[in-house]
Amino acid sequence: KYSSISGTVSDSASGTAITGAIVRLGNARRDTTDTNGTYSFDSVATGKVAIRVTAQGYTEKTDSVVVGDSALTADIKLVTIKYSSISGTVSDSATEAAISGAVVRCGTRRDTTAEDGKYVLDSVATGPATINVSAQGYAAQSISVTVGDSGTTADVKLVAIPLGSITGTVADSVTGSAIAGAILRLSRGFSTVGIDTSASDGTFLFDYIEFGTYTITASASKYTARSDSVVVDDTARKTINMELPAIVYFAVSGKVTDSITGEAIAGVLVALRGGMGVTLDSVVTDTSGQYAFDSATSGNRVKVTAAGYDTIRVSLTGTTSAAQTVDVKMVQAKSAIRTVKGISKNQKISITTGRLMLNNASSAGTVRLWNMKGELVCLKSFPACATLSMNLGNRLPAGLYILKVSQTNYVLLRKVVLR
Repeated sequence: KYSSISGTVSDSASGTAITGAIVRLGNARRDTTDTNGTYSFDSVATGKVAIRVTAQGYTEKTDSVVVGDSALTADIKLVTIKYSSISGTVSDSATEAAISGAVVRCGTRRDTTAEDGKYVLDSVATGPATINVSAQGYAAQSISVTVGDSGTTADVKLVAIPLGSITGTVADSVTGSAIAGAILRLSRGFSTVGIDTSASDGTFLFDYIEFGTYTITASASKYTARSDSVVVDDTARKTINMELPAIVYFAVSGKVTDSITGEAIAGVLVALRGGMGVTLDSVVTDTSGQYAFDSATSGNRVKVTAAGYDTIRVSLTGTTSAAQTVDVKMVQAKSAIRTVKGISKNQKISITTGRLMLNNASSAGTVRLWNMKGELVCLKSFPACATLSMNLGNRLPAGLYILKVSQTNYVLLRKVVLR
């Protein structure tokens, strides 16, 4: 069964109609009062239902009504919110000394205590309220008060937390010169609890630190970072001096060649990599296989990548700025025949008693044969779409050789035994 509810929302003291009040029926329906303060709901299921009314400047009110078969009238009277103030003093619970800079909050109202520890919160609604107080070096505290029409006084005493501090300097490990602008990071476990920057004389300071074990990490441009552990177990200031070793930069250059033929390899990607595999710089070898980097450091790596060759990584070491030469000999990849797009499934290479059979080569290419001394003993070219028969063993001594067949999109590298 369904019925209706209507009524008027008015001021409890003056009886004046309240325009714009929000009237909610249960959780699903709502209406706004008109200039006469009236509201209405049609098609309301019979039974018990809650009406909640809110209006600016008034205390929220909720009534429970029972809807019967006939229309129900439910008038709502709202009480005007009154405002007052809270004031008081924040002090140390042990010494009773005033605490300046403490933050006092009540709802959306807040104030910061002056040098005498006093605070004032204006425009606080009368009635029950909660004050939250916090200050550096003290345990936060919450107190409940009742705000009266003429204002309320609420003094708060905070309990001090035993705190310590850490100071020190950052200097060059060799010259002893102060390092200005170094970044000092103070951490406890996996959490960073403070960051400071060293002054012109290299000094730093972490104040108001809870007792515990900490790690200080110092880092500066052109220096290797360093971390030290420090235990803060009393209020005495701890001193820790950080000495950072300067990073030594040096030039590195070299030549990239084929490990078998000794030929220079042009167009090879050479990367200078730092920690965590970060690429610091990269170059491509010139026509003579040469590469060069201006600013490498100990611990960097040179990574060389070329098609058809195994990737080479060389770690750099050094304690001076003297230039270094790092030549790289690339080893041809020992890959099996690869079927790639554009190569016929009937493409086959067979080697029998020293004779190479290349059937219907899809693209032009070359055939190379090296002995195990790295000497090129055979070099032949072939056209596209050709059937090639080549006697590799002609006038060659028996033994182990390296065969390479190169085409545009196909490479074969294989060891061959000639008998």
